[in-house]
Amino acid sequence: MDAHRQAWTRALAGDYLPAERLLDGGPADGWREALRAVCWMAAPDALSAPEPPVGGDPDARAIVLAQRARRALLEMDWRAHASFAPAASDATGLAADLADEHAALRALAEGDAAGALRRFDALRKRSDAPSVVADAAAWAALAALAAGDREDAVARARRASRIARTEGLLQSEYLANLVLARVRRHAGAPHLATRILEQLSAVAPTPWQPWLAYERALAGGRDGALGALFDAARAGDRAAFDGAREACLRRARGFAPFEAEVLAIASALDPDAPSRSAFERGADALSPHGVVDPAEDEGPVAHVWLAKGDATRILDAGRGFTERAAWAPTDLREQRSLTLLSVLALEGPMELDDAFAAVYGFAFTSAKHDAVMRTLLHRARSLLGDAGEIERDGYTLTLRAHRPLLVPDPRCARPAEQRILSALATGSGGAREIAQRVRVPLRTVQLALKQLVDDGAARVEKDGRRVQYVVEDTTFAEPTLSRLRRRPAQPG
Repeated sequence: MDAHRQAWTRALAGDYLPAERLLDGGPADGWREALRAVCWMAAPDALSAPEPPVGGDPDARAIVLAQRARRALLEMDWRAHASFAPAASDATGLAADLADEHAALRALAEGDAAGALRRFDALRKRSDAPSVVADAAAWAALAALAAGDREDAVARARRASRIARTEGLLQSEYLANLVLARVRRHAGAPHLATRILEQLSAVAPTPWQPWLAYERALAGGRDGALGALFDAARAGDRAAFDGAREACLRRARGFAPFEAEVLAIASALDPDAPSRSAFERGADALSPHGVVDPAEDEGPVAHVWLAKGDATRILDAGRGFTERAAWAPTDLREQRSLTLLSVLALEGPMELDDAFAAVYGFAFTSAKHDAVMRTLLHRARSLLGDAGEIERDGYTLTLRAHRPLLVPDPRCARPAEQRILSALATGSGGAREIAQRVRVPLRTVQLALKQLVDDGAARVEKDGRRVQYVVEDTTFAEPTLSRLRRRPAQPG
C-alpha cells in the first residue's frame, strides 16, 4: 500500500498523476476508492462519486467518507454532510483523526462553537498527518469566529493559511484561504475578503464554488437569494422579503454559523424585528457579520429608526420598511450633529460628557469644550427642526421625537479609504479609474491612495508610464497566489 499512500500524499499537494495511474488497478485494500475520492474532488465531472469500500484499510474508507463529507459541506448540503461520518469506534491513526474532524464539524454545525474549537485544537496538537493539522487549524478559525472572538479568529485564520502554504497542500490552501476570507469580512475588511475570493474562484475546482459564491455575496457581490433579500427590503415589499429570507435560511439551515448570519442580516434589514444585535442596539458600528450591501454606494450605510419611543439601527436597505412620513435630514454634511442624534435616539437620556465623548471620541472638559458642545447642540436642534427637540436638564440630554425619525448614523459609514480598497479588490486600477468607480473626487482618491501605500494596505505597480494600485495582504499574497493559480490535473 505504500505506493497508494504516496500517491494520496502527492494528490493532496496538487499532483494527481500518480493517483490517476493507480485508478485502474485492483481493489488495493480500499485505496483505489480513496484515490478516486481525492481526484473526484479536483475533477468531479470526470469521475463518478466514490463509494466507501467495504472492509480493507480503515484509513482508505475514512478518506472516502471524509471527501464525500467535504464535498457536501462545500455545496452547503448539511444533511448529506452528517451522513458521511467516518466510523470512530476502534479507529486509530488517520481514520481516527478524520472521525474526530467530522465530529468537531458536527458540533460546530449544531451550534457548539466552543466545544468544536476545543476539539479542533486537540486534533491539531495530536495528529501527525500534515493535511489533518492544516485543516484543523482552518476549522478552528471558523469555530473561533462562530464563538464571537473576531480577533482570535483572524490570528488563527492567518496561521492556518501559512501552515497550508508551508506544507504545500493545495486543497488545504483552498480551505484555509476560504476561511480567511470569511474571517476578513467579519472583521470589517471586505476588500481583503473579496480579493481572496476572486482569486480562489478563478482556480478552485467545481465543488468549492457554492461556498465561494455565498461568501462573495456577503462581501458585496450579487447573489440570487441574498440580493433578493436586500432588494425586497429596499422596496418595502414584506411578502418578497419574507420569501427571500426563507430562501436564504433554507440554504443555511443545518449549519449554525450560517443560519445565525442570515438571521442577523435579515433582522438588521427589518425595523420591526424583535431581536436586537449589538449593531442594532448601537454597540457595534460594524454591520452584522461584516455584510456589505451589494447596492451600497456613497450614501449612508445605516440609519437609526426611532418610532413610538423605540429606537433601532437598521441597514440602509431597511429604509423601505420605515414610514414615508418619517423625518429624515436633507443635509448629510452635518456629520457630528447626525452622530449626536443617533446616539441620543439609541441611548435615551444621556450625560452630557458621555454624549460628547461618543461624538468626538475624547473626554469632555467643561473649561475647554463647553462652547463646542453648545454649538453642537444648536446645530443638531436646527437640523432636527420641528420633528423633535433636544432637552438639556443640567448635565443630562434627552431627545424628544415629535414624529418618527430616520437618522443616518455616520459611525457606520465606510471611509473613502475602505471603499477605494474594495474597488481595488477585484483588480488593479489607476487613481482616475478608481475615482470614477467610487464616485469620489480625484484629489481625494490620490491622497487616500498615498496614505494606503504608506500604511502598507496597497502597493504601487508600474506598467510603463502607467501607475497602478493593488491591494496588499500580508497573508494571502505571493507566493500563495502563484501556487493557487496552478489548476489541479483533470483526471479521467
